[in-house]
Amino acid sequence: MSVEEMKNMTKNIVDTELHGPWLLQEKIHKPTGRYWVRILLSGSTIEKWLKQRLNNEALLKKYIIESQIKKVQEDLQKDLDAIRQKENNETEKIKSIISK
Repeated sequence: MSVEEMKNMTKNIVDTELHGPWLLQEKIHKPTGRYWVRILLSGSTIEKWLKQRLNNEALLKKYIIESQIKKVQEDLQKDLDAIRQKENNETEKIKSIISK
């Protein structure tokens, strides 16, 4: 594997697996051709980022739960309407039988 392939592979891994306020420091050791990436983290930046991410996740969970509750309510309302309609139809049948 060439140094360029290693660079691209490492960058792809870092790009796909790490999402956040990371700063990357790339190093190449010229005599050996070794390549590596050092990830530099700023504590205050990460703390802010984590708080924001947790808030976003909480909002997403709340939205998902509310949408599920709304769907269940709609399904129950449909069932209730169907039962009322069936009850009204049966009541009409009984009235028509009695009136004959």
